Amino acid sequence: MKQLVNSILILVLAGVILVGCSKDKAIPDGYQRIIGNDEGQIANKILLAENESGAREIKRVDTSQSTDLLLGTYEQYNCGIFLQFSNLPDTLNIVSADLKFHVQDRLAPGDSSYWDTPHQATVNIYLSDTTGVGPENPPIADNTYLLASETIYSDSLNDIIFSLDTMRVNQWLKTDSSGTEHGIWLTTENADYMAVFYAFESLEATYMPRMTLIYNYTDSTGTKLDTLTYYTARDQFIFPDPPENLTLDDNFLYIGRGVAFRSYLKFDFSEFDTTQHINRAILELTSNAAHSIRNTDGVNNSLIYRMTSAWGEGDVWETPQSASYSPTVADSILSFDITPSVQAWISGQYENFGFQLQSFNEGATLGRIAFYSVNSDSVFQPKVYLYYTSPASQEF
Repeated sequence: MKQLVNSILILVLAGVILVGCSKDKAIPDGYQRIIGNDEGQIANKILLAENESGAREIKRVDTSQSTDLLLGTYEQYNCGIFLQFSNLPDTLNIVSADLKFHVQDRLAPGDSSYWDTPHQATVNIYLSDTTGVGPENPPIADNTYLLASETIYSDSLNDIIFSLDTMRVNQWLKTDSSGTEHGIWLTTENADYMAVFYAFESLEATYMPRMTLIYNYTDSTGTKLDTLTYYTARDQFIFPDPPENLTLDDNFLYIGRGVAFRSYLKFDFSEFDTTQHINRAILELTSNAAHSIRNTDGVNNSLIYRMTSAWGEGDVWETPQSASYSPTVADSILSFDITPSVQAWISGQYENFGFQLQSFNEGATLGRIAFYSVNSDSVFQPKVYLYYTSPASQEF
């Protein structure tokens, strides 16, 4: 029995030596130790520190899959609508033509009090050659084919109908029959708001943009009128102004839709003790509604990608990407669980090229979400929380 008691005491003493002699190494610069987190482990918070961090790129993107069509001005954004129709008649005598949109929303900076008084915009509708039209090649209006010029108002909340110049429409249809294809390009002048219409992708026939043609024909009983209705074969909103003309606050990172922003983040883990085991790594970003459009609507669709090559090498829009992470959102805070990437970086499995931040659907309706960057107050800066376990050590 005495021998058994001695064995137990030896085991207990050994346990005390093993646990009591475990030491935490000095924390590298830029780390802040947080004790008593929800997992009962030590957590270090790393602040963004590298000079290259916080870069961003911007470009026009294809919006043909959007359910919205935008027309007018919002802040520095000036937007037009491009429409294309198929199988239009070329032998009929058109006596009336109109273009119809269904209003979905309206946009302007500021709060709801902006709409206490009506706002307006002059809409000019031209024919445009369809050749090469896309995000990087906005339509060029054919000034000899002005189909309509009308004023719209912000308190119009249902249908907006534009009456088209019948003579120009007949010329257009006969011209296209000879092989030249045209679309319709809507632009605005002196717009102090942005109208949002339903697009063909809305899949609601009553909401889709459409053109109605009324024509006359003659049969045995005399001359009669009939109607043809055409829905768009292609529609999209396009920002004709070069995106680099947009000037935004450099204290923020941005993601965007319609005009797409992508931002770059890189954290320096080189000083982290590689003997520590990473249990969890959480990237935390804080959004700012005042510098966003639509009050951070769509923030749940933010994505980050682990970069597989350096940002800025070649076209950042074609840079290969690896693991992607979606956020959980609580108020203005987005949290991404990036554990696999951080584990791979610290172990040396992958080189650390940082993360790319972007919207899931960049071709959707106009949106911009601002996040605080390294240039902001430290409370709001991007952070990575590392939850790790220190290896036990023995000293005798």
